[in-house]
Amino acid sequence: MPEKLNVKIIGNRHDTLCQAECGSDWSRSDVQAQMKTYLREKFGDQIILDYSDIEDNGQKLKGENKFPLLMINGHIRLSGPFDMRQLLDIVETQLELGI
Repeated sequence: MPEKLNVKIIGNRHDTLCQAECGSDWSRSDVQAQMKTYLREKFGDQIILDYSDIEDNGQKLKGENKFPLLMINGHIRLSGPFDMRQLLDIVETQLELGI
């Protein structure tokens, strides 16, 4: 059985989304729930999705200036606004390449 993929989105509540509403507002619990449901339907329990704010992540990520961050198994894969489709593409690629 393959190892689980730990997907973590780290936001910054002090940043505002761009004027054009680019990307998804990952701080919203309904957006997170929708993505978790979709991931579960598509990949079973192979994907774990968590959201946290930069304030909850200590000093380790203070140097980053583009939020949100998309991290997979502790590695930053994307920084700056992204939507559900982009997250899915990255997860699928990561699974194809192997965890």
